[in-house]
Amino acid sequence: MTNHDKKVKSIITRKNSHGDLYHRESTWLEFKESFSHGSWDVYLRCMASFANRSGGYLIFGIKEKPKRTASGLKDKAKEVFIGLDSAIVSTNISNHFSPQINFELGLLEVDSKWFGYILYI
Repeated sequence: MTNHDKKVKSIITRKNSHGDLYHRESTWLEFKESFSHGSWDVYLRCMASFANRSGGYLIFGIKEKPKRTASGLKDKAKEVFIGLDSAIVSTNISNHFSPQINFELGLLEVDSKWFGYILYI
């Protein structure tokens, strides 16, 4: 498990007194319930925001409403994320940003649920 996997796992598992995930979306953290190739415009906006700061995590498999819960990726979204090629991400980024934004992809299992993340550095 990488340091980034450990960080994402701590974000997914830490809860507040109401049972919601402790962390909220912020300047370095964004949650998405699912992953789809058709949503790159949304992901690119997150990248731009993170790039203008000191980086951040876009985590897939987190339900925002009615409360922040670690629901995990559904089977189809998980398969799409597993099949995600770094070259596709790089192409989408380079088509919109200069200089290139550095990123890492990650997929991890927590409590029998799967979560994907893109770390923007």
